[in-house]
Amino acid sequence: MPAHSRSRQSVCAYLILLMPRLLFFVLLCLPGLSLAAHQENWETGYTGADATGTHVLGYWKFDAGSELKDSSGKGHDLVLNGAAAATEGRLGHSMTCGYDLKQAHGLRVTGAGRLSPVGAFTLEMWIQPGADHAQAGRCYLADKRYVIDNHTDYTWQLLEPETNGARRLWVTLGFGSVSETFASEPIPMVADQWQHIAFSYDAAGTVTFYRNGSLISQAYKPGFGPVVPGVRALHLGDRIGSNYGGFPGRIDEVRLCEGALRFEPLALEIRSPRHVWQRMEKNASVELHCQNLSRNPVADAQLTLEYGGKAETFVLPALNPGGDHAVKFTIDTSLKPERYRLRASLRSGETVIEQGLECEIVARPAPQMPVIMWGADGSEMERLKQIGFTHYIGISNPDFEKLWETRTDKRNIPPPSSAESLAAKSQELDAALAKGLKLVASVSPSRWLENKTELLRVDRAGKPYPRKDICASLPELPGFYENVGRSLSRAYGQHPAFDAALVDTEVRDASQPSFNEIDRTNYRTFAGAEIPDAVIARNGVEWKKLKDFPADRVISDEYPLLKYYRWFWTVGDGWNNLHSALHQGLKNSARPGFWTFFDPAVRQPSISGAGGSVDVLSHWTYTYPDPQRIGLCTDQLIAMSEATGRRQRVMKMTQLIWYRSQTAPIRKAQPDDVIAWDDHDPDAAYITIAPMHLKEALWTKLSRPIQGIMYHGWQSLVPTDSTGSYRYTNPNTVHVLTELLHDIVQPLGPTLLRLTDERAEVALLESFTSQMFARRGGYGNNMGWSADVWMALQHAHIRTDVMYEETLLKKGLSGRKILIMPDCDVLSESVVQRIQEWQKRGGKIIADENLCPGLQADIPLTSFRRVKKAAEDKAKLLALAETLGPQVASLGHTPKVTADSPEVILRTRLYGDATYLFVINDKREAGTYVGQNGLVLENGLPTTANITLTQDNASIYELSRSELIIPQRDAEGHLKWKVELGPCDGRLYMILPKPLLQLRCDVPATAKPGQTAALKIQLTSTQEAVLKAAVPVEIEIRDANGKRAEGSGFYTVENGLLELPLEIAHNDDPGSWEVRVRERASGMSVVKWMSVGL
Repeated sequence: MPAHSRSRQSVCAYLILLMPRLLFFVLLCLPGLSLAAHQENWETGYTGADATGTHVLGYWKFDAGSELKDSSGKGHDLVLNGAAAATEGRLGHSMTCGYDLKQAHGLRVTGAGRLSPVGAFTLEMWIQPGADHAQAGRCYLADKRYVIDNHTDYTWQLLEPETNGARRLWVTLGFGSVSETFASEPIPMVADQWQHIAFSYDAAGTVTFYRNGSLISQAYKPGFGPVVPGVRALHLGDRIGSNYGGFPGRIDEVRLCEGALRFEPLALEIRSPRHVWQRMEKNASVELHCQNLSRNPVADAQLTLEYGGKAETFVLPALNPGGDHAVKFTIDTSLKPERYRLRASLRSGETVIEQGLECEIVARPAPQMPVIMWGADGSEMERLKQIGFTHYIGISNPDFEKLWETRTDKRNIPPPSSAESLAAKSQELDAALAKGLKLVASVSPSRWLENKTELLRVDRAGKPYPRKDICASLPELPGFYENVGRSLSRAYGQHPAFDAALVDTEVRDASQPSFNEIDRTNYRTFAGAEIPDAVIARNGVEWKKLKDFPADRVISDEYPLLKYYRWFWTVGDGWNNLHSALHQGLKNSARPGFWTFFDPAVRQPSISGAGGSVDVLSHWTYTYPDPQRIGLCTDQLIAMSEATGRRQRVMKMTQLIWYRSQTAPIRKAQPDDVIAWDDHDPDAAYITIAPMHLKEALWTKLSRPIQGIMYHGWQSLVPTDSTGSYRYTNPNTVHVLTELLHDIVQPLGPTLLRLTDERAEVALLESFTSQMFARRGGYGNNMGWSADVWMALQHAHIRTDVMYEETLLKKGLSGRKILIMPDCDVLSESVVQRIQEWQKRGGKIIADENLCPGLQADIPLTSFRRVKKAAEDKAKLLALAETLGPQVASLGHTPKVTADSPEVILRTRLYGDATYLFVINDKREAGTYVGQNGLVLENGLPTTANITLTQDNASIYELSRSELIIPQRDAEGHLKWKVELGPCDGRLYMILPKPLLQLRCDVPATAKPGQTAALKIQLTSTQEAVLKAAVPVEIEIRDANGKRAEGSGFYTVENGLLELPLEIAHNDDPGSWEVRVRERASGMSVVKWMSVGL
């Protein structure tokens, strides 16, 4: 008998829903069932164990002489309830039912045994519609529920006939508090023709429907388990009670079994961890499993696959009963970006089983600056994409328990989570890839380890610290951390949407000097001495409390306490080594380009090593009270990377939340002083960042050589259903962020990634030694005097680098004219010696009254403390800037570029012969959002400034507006131009020695599908000279149908040239392709056409 499975569309419709239930593959045929299952003998009737086995709950054959007997032997005999025995059946006799709304025409099942399955189950029967079946409405095949509000057991019905006479099978299952219905695809109904029908339920949300041995469709409802047993008797052929609706015909061979049984002779399953691939992705394949479910050998099976306009047939080897043969099929990812369907057809004789898999090829992305969101999940993909994010943290900690049990085994590392969770995450990665998003993992094993008392860090008395922290130096930990990373890497590492991992965020906050025996031993090995007695806390010992401390506050580099704290913060507390182990594990099976990062990296003293060997250092910043503080934290990350010497990249995160206590403390509002958000949410602990602060912070970050930007606090950025402490109190912030990401970061981001930093003549020393012996340091918060000095330098337009002592000792001060030294109370002999040698060569020091007496300042500073009144504190900053500017000039430093307003912040970056000038407006006032509290100036104000550039020749372009700036030359020969800035806004100027005069775009006149066409873009100046610069361009490629094609996006022309290979797919439509190029400096554009032919 032919066994066709024609429901292709319905199977595909359920593909997305089915995926979360599967391990690494999409099982389109029978999800959740074992490959070892055999076909049921549905055609010939059941004997032996198939009739009386323990899995058979009831079997009613209606044979002559035993018409009402339960042939399973379970005692579930029948009582006629309007039905009548018939001598003509499918196999022997049968029962005649009837469609009548007022009278019953069915059978009631008796007996004390169980007819409510506790797990998966299957119900089947033969049916023969009567001559008048087409006039009958919805009818019952089996009923154990009766009324709709009985949320137990099951009901099986046939729905009303459709226009062609076909009907759908309709199953209702009760789950205790709710019931759910599951419908099949329509099946034909022909009078007087017998057909076998069945459904199975897997006790996990999926109902599978069969007709004549073929799977006709499946229906999946997520979140459901086994049905809840009820108390009503099972009725066959009709409803239990009033408003009857019996089947209009005969039924035969009714069987109820435990387990989700199978009825088809052959099974075809498509297994794939993926259904979305990136164009040109390697090793893209699916596995097709062909199984003989019949009880006889199959020798003539063939598998035909159709994909991307091509067909391929595989002749299968002989399949014994239960035999399985796998065929690996390579997905052609060179096809053009589009959705495709893999069609699979398994044939043996007249039996045909068809299945399909929806596939999608997505374009490779153009270069882009990463924009990472902390706090959203996969359900927010649409909004994340609309706002302009490229990444979100979407993969969490693995199953640490299993990984801990196997921590010494590098080969047999368990997967990070359950099969169901892995499949769900694979689906999410695919969905993200299709959306143009990428996922980031956040991995913190320490939180779990803190519950193991034997692993805790202890104090001098041998007791764990009140704030738990593991002893990170224990030898068994690095292997465990690496295995954690390996497990995640093996599970997801090759997926192009899995792009990065955050390593152990905030875990070092609880680190303290450890007196576990391993730490004592490690220090003895390092120093040849015991841990100094004065060591109590991680933040050092005040020099004033140390006996016989040198009067000049210059200490030996071998000073025991200095030696210990240098060791502790770089290697001694063990954390950096564990970060490195986790980093190595995560990179183990990851694709090229995968990166790791540590954040908050500078929540520690100014010394290298944070994050171990991670690829990226990052840190979050709250912008209050001054958004410019984010620039200092970024400079500190750059200084840490330089001191480490690993060339770690830097990214920067802005907190989208503000602490209420720091910006708008809860207070008793006066009647005339009600704030809208405060009135609506008076208990909010964390509120939304003010939009103008967010804008200025972004411009400030971009003015540094960062490789990505991050944000945290999704629930404060957009309205959500969250009941957490992050509150959505400012609806304007998200719109400002969206505008900035679309108008600035996306078009200019690829170019910003290529710009380098400009080494400054002025450096600000952050002294680790002073931080340990005078309890100094910003620890990433940067709310003290040293941070104010740095901000005053920004307002004075003095380009300043942050420098660590390690860098000073390694590289010296060559090229530096001035060293700013706030809070440098105590210094080492080596640092003092290097500074004194530099002073002898003409170097100058500006320092406060805390300066180590071993050095002499050329210009003294007098420190001040903030009074937590935003307007007054900023006035102090501007006054200090007004003083510092002339003082720095008197020491021989002349800024390359200045502005006539201290409210305008300047910073430069470089590429080749080009200078990139960022101009940022910091003019702010108190507003009505939080300003009335006096702690923050949250409103931006427009401002105007005149920029002065010391350069002989310059062609100046404003990149965010594609505008040529024509400066004026003053009496001293300087170039000047006026800039008008909106509130907290920024500008980016590209300054070239020569103008941009010509934009050329070369594409071949013709190209063939399957070949590569070379796109060549050139930018030249006078006499076609090449400019050593990085210039942003936008490329738009449209195929013969006018559809935006792969390769479109934002790029950078470097040193006058950009070459881009256009890989034409062999299924691209022939015709004229358009290539449009626009450079975003002067606004020049060019359009070319290319004929793609067969």
